[in-house]
Amino acid sequence: MKKFFSSLLLLTLFCSSAFSMNVKSLELSYENISQLTYRGNIIFYLYDPSPVDSIVEIFWGDSTYSFLTPSSVTDLPGELKKVVYSGTHTYSGPATFTMFVSYKVRSLNVINVPMSIITDIYVEAQLVVSPFLAGQKSPVFLEKPKLNVCRATSNVIDFSTYDADGDHLVYSLIPCRGEFGDPITGYYYPTSSSQFSVDPQTGWLTWNSPTVKGFFNYAVKVSKYRNGVFLGSVMRDVLANVIDCQMDSPVLTAPSDTCLIAGTSYHNTVTATYTGIDTISLTATGSPLLQASNPATFPQPVRDRDTVTSDFDWQVSCEHVRPQPYSMIFRAELEDSLSNCDCSYDFNSGQLTPFYSNVSVMFNNPCGNGWDGSTYLWFGPDSTAPRYLATPSLDISAGNYMIVFDMRFSDHTGNPGTNCEGPDEPDEGIYLQYSLSGLGGPWVTMAYWDPSLSPGEGGHVANLIDWNNYSVVAPDASLSPNTRFRWRQESATGKDYDHWGLDNISVYKISDKLTAQAETEFTIIAPAPENLTVSAFGDNAALQWNKELCTNADGYKIYRKSGASGYVPSGCETGVPSWTGYSLIATTNDINDTTYTDDFLGFGLPHGNEYCYIVTAWFANGAESQASNEACLILSDNSPVITHVSVTATSATAGSMFVDWSKPDDLDTLTYPGPYRYDIYRANDFTGISYTFLESNFGLDDTTFNDAGLNTSGIPYHYRIDLLYASGTSVYTYYSSSYPASSVFLTIIPFDQRLLLKWAFSVPWNNDSTVVYRYNDLTSVFDSIGVSHSDQYLDTGLVNGQTYCYKVETVGSYSLPGFVNPIRNFSQETCEAPMDVEPPCAVELDVSVNCDEVANYLVWTNPQIACGDGDVGGYEIYFSPMTDGEFVLVDTIADPLITTYIHTGVTSVAGCYAVVAVDTSGNSSEFSNIVCVDIDECDLYTLPNVFTPNGDGFNDFFIPFPYDFVEKIDIKIFDRWGLIMFTTQDPDINWDGKNKSTSLDCSEGVYYYICDVYEMRLAGIRKRTLTGTVHLYRSN
Repeated sequence: MKKFFSSLLLLTLFCSSAFSMNVKSLELSYENISQLTYRGNIIFYLYDPSPVDSIVEIFWGDSTYSFLTPSSVTDLPGELKKVVYSGTHTYSGPATFTMFVSYKVRSLNVINVPMSIITDIYVEAQLVVSPFLAGQKSPVFLEKPKLNVCRATSNVIDFSTYDADGDHLVYSLIPCRGEFGDPITGYYYPTSSSQFSVDPQTGWLTWNSPTVKGFFNYAVKVSKYRNGVFLGSVMRDVLANVIDCQMDSPVLTAPSDTCLIAGTSYHNTVTATYTGIDTISLTATGSPLLQASNPATFPQPVRDRDTVTSDFDWQVSCEHVRPQPYSMIFRAELEDSLSNCDCSYDFNSGQLTPFYSNVSVMFNNPCGNGWDGSTYLWFGPDSTAPRYLATPSLDISAGNYMIVFDMRFSDHTGNPGTNCEGPDEPDEGIYLQYSLSGLGGPWVTMAYWDPSLSPGEGGHVANLIDWNNYSVVAPDASLSPNTRFRWRQESATGKDYDHWGLDNISVYKISDKLTAQAETEFTIIAPAPENLTVSAFGDNAALQWNKELCTNADGYKIYRKSGASGYVPSGCETGVPSWTGYSLIATTNDINDTTYTDDFLGFGLPHGNEYCYIVTAWFANGAESQASNEACLILSDNSPVITHVSVTATSATAGSMFVDWSKPDDLDTLTYPGPYRYDIYRANDFTGISYTFLESNFGLDDTTFNDAGLNTSGIPYHYRIDLLYASGTSVYTYYSSSYPASSVFLTIIPFDQRLLLKWAFSVPWNNDSTVVYRYNDLTSVFDSIGVSHSDQYLDTGLVNGQTYCYKVETVGSYSLPGFVNPIRNFSQETCEAPMDVEPPCAVELDVSVNCDEVANYLVWTNPQIACGDGDVGGYEIYFSPMTDGEFVLVDTIADPLITTYIHTGVTSVAGCYAVVAVDTSGNSSEFSNIVCVDIDECDLYTLPNVFTPNGDGFNDFFIPFPYDFVEKIDIKIFDRWGLIMFTTQDPDINWDGKNKSTSLDCSEGVYYYICDVYEMRLAGIRKRTLTGTVHLYRSN
């Protein structure tokens, strides 16, 4: 259950200092305001008791920065509040920019962030500034960060975002980064028993059974794309607290996934129940609540015991139509009411009780006001170390507890005689400890705040010298009915030095029950265009329909099928499914144009088929409405209808073709009396653009033609039949034409022991299968070897170099009765011999590093085993020293059974590798997967934190630990006043503890270093900067 100080309930106070906030999550968002002007939003999630900085610095990515002030502070259910800083910036021109915030600092004791107390929280957002992207907005995270994560349980955490532009979003895990985006040395992803990953499409992060309790940091990046083009990204850096949870949660009843038609309304009641005494908090997040037009409503949060309800309502409009569903996440959380410790104290009374201190303390705000303007406790010049403040005995025996408090060190000045002179030495900081046995201890340390960690002279750590809010998880060993906590300063120079203070101390129970959560997806679809009709207009089809009700549609899609399907859309089905047999024939771009004429690409519709149509409305975002009613048309049978164009002889000069057609049964012989004549035309290709007259057949019943002297082995042929009438005379007048039809043309592509047969045709009927024939040398006839329902067939098990001959026979029909059924037509005969022109399959490569021998070990799969390639002859090894470098052949292996290689003779193990398999015919596979290795797998350059230059022959020099692949360094070592004691570019350093300028021994104490290490990495020579301290001792 949350514990608040009364002053925090009344108003929000801003701290005039920077870097005072107890940050649990940080992210950025942005939106285009006008032309080159953008609004940037810095979004912090803080512990409720945390101060709020009056300003925060943002860097815009164009070498400029601004200080932003808070625009909103929102208290959230649970332990967090949301603080937003907003400001605008105008860029000078189009480009891609990276805005960022680098905030000091992270929480104490973050397990996977070494030295987290001095490590920045860094987040960035990339934006593409372009005049073509007016009004664009970044993705926005829908759900607050999940603060508490359950150990030994599968946790699913929602990082989904809403993108107002409807762009494609891709989610990814990225390492947390430190000051100004620098990598955090030693950072690793949170521990889990099996899985810690984010779904790239949904943004749902799975953290399966965390194994270690405590704080962890991680970050998720969201990138947006439009038609494959990158348009920007945002990221969220999160602190998670792994705790032990109770397997108890509310019961949540939420709507099921549903489909809504634009123009309708939706209402449903969400209910959560719980039989315990804890308070239920019912909330929801989702893109429906964020719509600019007609957003959904869900009153929240709703808090109560036993049962809570809230109504979800949405008046769905055409503006909501899109291909992707809208997601709503409903949550029921329990705010823990079962704490035995109601432990908060703000010292506003000026009394120490019930706390205890071993020295006198001050309550007169000797160093100015606290961040909230209230009285605080101060250890000033009336006492010296050791000094401490201890809590009363607390019952924290049940559950997980957090200690939250405000603390401040005075800035170190070195000037006595004031109330405000701060600590600066490593041993002058503050310990947070616990005891189970009263004030006499023993005391166990939970955390330590070191004032010496600022660069140069200590005593100026940014987040320590101003009031800051800290949160520390009580360790399991501290949970008892009689626990005390204390803040202790062990050492101080004297009363006039090393002052510090505390305020707003709270010990509270972390809610450890599970959250009930349900996701509901709402798919919003456009209604279908209504009242589609179709009528004949000559050989064309004239379509007409009512205007789409969603006027934000951009046009219509017209679909056609030969024969009726009976399709009626159901549920959330939009567009026209492919299984119906419909094909898209046209797309219009005017929502007001509700007519379309189908002239079959200018040729007119072929007779002999029933033609059916469906119309949908389409939208620029990729959405498509439901399908209209199906409307069908049958043309009069008043034209010749070709049924056969079949090769009867294959030859380059003496080939022949059989052509057959059906006479027009619906010819109006009274209006167009005979005699009649068919004129036969041929084109020497598939397209039928240029026809040549061949001859005429007289009479309606003469419907066959044998064409001879053709090159049927080399080209396809196209035929058209014209019908003419003479009205009792010898002068013939054109009446109509058949739809053209082509022969079937077969081609063969040779492969290793295989031949791929492919055929093509252009005919007005539907071919639904093809019979494949192969010539049998023993029987001298073509045998059927298979049936294909596509336009190709693969014949396998053949002998390379041997010639095989084939022909195919297509089988089809018209959709109307009264015509030849089935319609069968042969291709020409063609021959080919299989040959090995196929490369082996690519191998899978793995590379391991041997840092000691400066060698890399390559191992790859054998194509003979992995994919059955039996004729592999050997391998080629390729290497590039850099990721963007050119690959060079470094060696070849002539034995296909050898699948390992050791690459030596290089100056660094950094490099990229690929392997190519080569078969016995000289065919080369594609590159294997490219594997790059770097020096991170070796001993990186690190420095010790202590040395003893006392001449005893042991540890007399400040030298690095064993290292690999360092070209040079540039180290500067400073004393506590910032004076340079030693510099060198020698990677071995070998500092003997003397002042390089005076050659005198440096005094014992803490020294600071900045060391630029130039490493031979995969990207070339790269600088990595180390900062830290080293203790110099001379005594034995």
